[in-house]
Amino acid sequence: MGALCICHPGYQGTRCDQQGEPCDSVSCTPPLVCQPLVAVGGVRTTCKCPIGWTGPKCLENTAVSFNESSLFIHQSPSVMIGSSSGPLPYAISFAMRTTVPTVHIASGENIFGQQLFSIGLNDGYIVVAIHGTTFNKLIPFNINDGTWYSVRLEKTDQDVLISVTNEAGYQLLLRSLPRMTSFDVFATRVGKIGDSEHFVGCLADFSLDNSNAIDLAMSSRGTGIIHGCKHTVQCSKNPCLNGGTCLDFWTHSTCVCPAPFLPPLCMNSLAPSTFGHLNKTSFAEISISPEMSQNLRFSTIIQVILRSNQPNGTVVFLGETGDELATFISVSLVDGHVVVRSRAGGKSVHELKSHRLVTDNKDHIIRVRRQRRHIKLEIDEILDSEGTIQSRFDHPLFAERLQLSSSRNVTEDAFTNKKAFKGSLQDIRVNEKSVVLHEPASFSVERLGNVANLENVLEGTISDDVCSMSEQCVHGSCFNTFNDFECRCEKGYFGRRCERKDHCLDSPCPNGGECENVGEGFLCTSPVTIKTVSVVTFKMSEPVETGSVVKLSIRTHSEDGHILTLESEEKPITLSLENGQPVVTGVVPVPIRKTIADGLWHTLELNENVLYVDSASYGLPEMVQLPSRIHPVSLQFGAVDGASFDGCLKNITVGDLPRLSFYKEDEVGQPGNVTHWMIDKRLKIATGCLSSQQCGDASPCIRGECHDLWNAYACECPHGFEGAHCEVKRDECSKIECGRGQCVGGVEGPRCRCDSGFTGEACDAEMDLCSLIPCKNGGLCSSSDGNYTCECKPGWTGKSCDIRDQPVCYDGVCKNGGTCEPDVAGGIKCVCKAGFFGRFCEERVNPCEKRPCDHGYCKPSASGDFECECEEGYTGKTCSELSDMCTSTSCNGRGRCTPVWNATMCTCDKRWRGAACTHLVDECLFIPCENDGICETTEQGFKCHCKKYYLGDRCELQGTCLTHPCERGECVQLSYDSHSCSCPKGYEGTRCETRIDYCKRNPCLNGGSCESLFGEHKCHCISGFTGTNCETDIDECLLGFCANGAKCRDRIADYECICDGTGFSGKNCTDDINECSVASNCVNGQCTNTRGGYRCDCEKGFIGSRCTVRDPCRPDSFNRTTHTCVHGVCINPVVKIDSAGRETAMHECKCSRGYTGPQCTTQVSERKVLGVSYILGPMAAVLAVLTILGCVLLAFVFRGKRALHGHYSPSHQERNGARVQMNSMVKLPPEERLI
Repeated sequence: MGALCICHPGYQGTRCDQQGEPCDSVSCTPPLVCQPLVAVGGVRTTCKCPIGWTGPKCLENTAVSFNESSLFIHQSPSVMIGSSSGPLPYAISFAMRTTVPTVHIASGENIFGQQLFSIGLNDGYIVVAIHGTTFNKLIPFNINDGTWYSVRLEKTDQDVLISVTNEAGYQLLLRSLPRMTSFDVFATRVGKIGDSEHFVGCLADFSLDNSNAIDLAMSSRGTGIIHGCKHTVQCSKNPCLNGGTCLDFWTHSTCVCPAPFLPPLCMNSLAPSTFGHLNKTSFAEISISPEMSQNLRFSTIIQVILRSNQPNGTVVFLGETGDELATFISVSLVDGHVVVRSRAGGKSVHELKSHRLVTDNKDHIIRVRRQRRHIKLEIDEILDSEGTIQSRFDHPLFAERLQLSSSRNVTEDAFTNKKAFKGSLQDIRVNEKSVVLHEPASFSVERLGNVANLENVLEGTISDDVCSMSEQCVHGSCFNTFNDFECRCEKGYFGRRCERKDHCLDSPCPNGGECENVGEGFLCTSPVTIKTVSVVTFKMSEPVETGSVVKLSIRTHSEDGHILTLESEEKPITLSLENGQPVVTGVVPVPIRKTIADGLWHTLELNENVLYVDSASYGLPEMVQLPSRIHPVSLQFGAVDGASFDGCLKNITVGDLPRLSFYKEDEVGQPGNVTHWMIDKRLKIATGCLSSQQCGDASPCIRGECHDLWNAYACECPHGFEGAHCEVKRDECSKIECGRGQCVGGVEGPRCRCDSGFTGEACDAEMDLCSLIPCKNGGLCSSSDGNYTCECKPGWTGKSCDIRDQPVCYDGVCKNGGTCEPDVAGGIKCVCKAGFFGRFCEERVNPCEKRPCDHGYCKPSASGDFECECEEGYTGKTCSELSDMCTSTSCNGRGRCTPVWNATMCTCDKRWRGAACTHLVDECLFIPCENDGICETTEQGFKCHCKKYYLGDRCELQGTCLTHPCERGECVQLSYDSHSCSCPKGYEGTRCETRIDYCKRNPCLNGGSCESLFGEHKCHCISGFTGTNCETDIDECLLGFCANGAKCRDRIADYECICDGTGFSGKNCTDDINECSVASNCVNGQCTNTRGGYRCDCEKGFIGSRCTVRDPCRPDSFNRTTHTCVHGVCINPVVKIDSAGRETAMHECKCSRGYTGPQCTTQVSERKVLGVSYILGPMAAVLAVLTILGCVLLAFVFRGKRALHGHYSPSHQERNGARVQMNSMVKLPPEERLI
């Protein structure tokens, strides 16, 4: 039986590529319905009763319902012991529907009770057993989907023929199964044959030996069978939580829970348990009762969710305590693999080792299934490995206890590695009975047994503090995971320990290229577009040995062309395309029967003796095989010894080397010291996989849906249309038989226009024309073949008995303009006009008899000619011409318009595309620019932006600058054959070959010496001059040599300090002068020299810088004062220095009560204010106290101030002004400097 496509509703055909269904053109008389049989050999349709109904009018219901206890038994009266009648025929047929995955439907036994066949479902797949040989999964999908399936098993001459057809009529199975010679079925059992073998669901149309349908519900041989078939969907509201799957078991539902969730509703789960925390040995032992052990003897399923990052450890032991004959099943970790060891009968131990590694610190569901001697290991719900225990018979497993994480007290053969398990275990189950190590808080579970021993087993997933053990992360922060660590790297670093610098952080690759960290650098990679004339070659950066595995991804529509050639020291290998399929060539070409020229990405992997195409493997003969290690020399793509394929490549690797980069040399990246492929030659390629939009606004499809196939397109036409652009309307009338009529097409599909006298959808039914009473004057009518005839009464004649039967001509005897003439026999005859015939010209010639209208309906005209009523989209006398809808703007002036059915089609000019020539052809897809020029699409075609020193419309001209004519500087390309050199500083000449002597013009002035440097000169100036050319005299005064406020006078190459008035002397006025050596500096006081000045402590009665001025407020020895205060006292004596340097004493007056004025000479008149004294009295007292306190404070202040009197520093006075305070003066002094 070949392949059969099961089409979606609304489609048909061997590839489901045609619209419609097999019964569309079949009309059945109700209540019969059309039932197709779609098989590999073709399609057949029949009209019959629907499934579950029979009888002449399909009114007898054959559908019945079965439950767990329903049973039907039929015994054949033809089968008897000792019968010599020879082989007997047998056939059983029925329709079934169920949602239960595992059921027994029917089986047959011989007269001795031996089962000859059985039909059932296992996990939803149909299973047939013949003479004990079981045929599983005869159909590659399950059929317990609740729909009807018709099953027939028939005994043939040599075999048993089994067929299965689904509700839509697709024959899913037709297969002969071998049988023994004797196959005489005595008893046929339907439904229950044991406690666990029964059928729940519906059966219909049940028949034995090709008899009529048996009413199973009414049969005396049946029990528990109910008339009718009713099923309520059980999983419409999914009751299962946490991702559980609801299974419809016809009468109820059940939840299949993902681990670790538990039935019935997948709501609860047992907590994980941590073993080996802080490297302490953990141990758990569960005792198993004899009753539970009995259930484990021949069928055992061990399940556990395991998480660990340690390669070795004992996990589970289930068995008996004993010696070398003890039976057991053990699960352990060995070098990261799961190892299952088992023994049952004898001393030998059977071992399974997983292909997968499971010590990646992730949860893995480990399930071990033992069914008698057969053992399977499943990891994460996928079968990993299986095997059979070597034993002559099925030996039971004696399970006394279950032990976790330890090898203590078990037989030596149980584990090859005795290391204790470190990690977590969860959802430990044996035959769906849970191992409970920690009591759950709020739910109960079915337990395997009781905990007999529990040591160092922690509830939950509890990790060691790995981060504290050592400095794990070089450039990042450490976070504990379960018994491991994770580094969160600082920006710019990556790797397990953040030890690698991320050179791709700033996206250094051009045009969105992919950056790949390689060693201490990076490489930029990108898909590449290769045309038929492209050439790319690579060489190794240094010789190296690597693996011979070549991987790449390819996308193309090319049927033929070279892809790559790998040259190595061992031998070359070539990969190419032929007829759209890959070809591997070593010594000889080896084609691979897999088409990849479909515009989709395909992955090719050449691996020693196998070529993988999208993961499908194709073996290679020895002459094209590579050794496992090679020394690659070069890699060539494109047009090498012939044209290249046209398409894209990406992700190309050879062995362990980094991916190939097709970028230009200055864009490839910085791979550092890592050995890699270096581009050697690069011609007519483009980075990126170039393509243009084919659909959308640019769709060329006139109608239907456009599918973009990468630089190609396909138009999916609506029903009734075909052609590359859906421009052709199918002649659907070729599929329609109109009998006595004419097919006329239209938007709504073809239909029949019937000839006169016929009716019906296919014009195959005659009209009863006599019902129209066409016969006049009592004529008798008869109708046949779409016409009528009249048997006229005497005296009348003609087609409708409407003409008097007379032997002479009279007016109107000839119809339709005919002329009456006597004939030779003594009667009359009519000479008819064109288009009419008959004895009296009463019948019209049918001008439509020859169907002159190609695409329309023909009607006779009044003139006797025909007229065509054209279908939509057609015109002309005979409707043979397409309606021309082309206008001057149909193709936007960019193409030639052609009429098609009810539309227009444009044949676009060279640079335009689209249904109406509205989109430019992207000529850049053809890589027209040479020498890596960048292409830009324009209305005129394309424009090339050339790399430096390339010229021409296609960058095809190489400028002379490419020969590097300039020794130094930049080459300026003037035309493709001329250039000039722009020299850097310091050089001159046509090639910038001469160094310039910048001293030859003697630029240095004032006796400076010149030194010629690159690009400039340097002047070495004599003392006192500076500047580029020593043109500037240095102002030494700006250097601040003169100290202590001295004035500076610039000299040539020198300076002079003016120390006058500073108190200092010397070259830079830094030597302090001892002013006390001059007696006149302190006359009436004690002189003390200070830096830059002196201090004169005056005797009583004297003030001033030299203590030469009498204090006007203090009396002399004769009690005389010099102040001018008349009615007051003298205060605040100060010294004024005029412009000539003379010192004059000044003072203020504090007037007595009742006086005012500068010298207290003006009397103030007093006013009485009644009552104010009562207010001001206390205030005056407070003010008096404050005044006394203020005076005391002023006394201390003035005492400190007076210490300045007689201290003189000329430089200090010049810089900061006089420090003797004026306070409140009786009289403002002139604007002169005060001390």
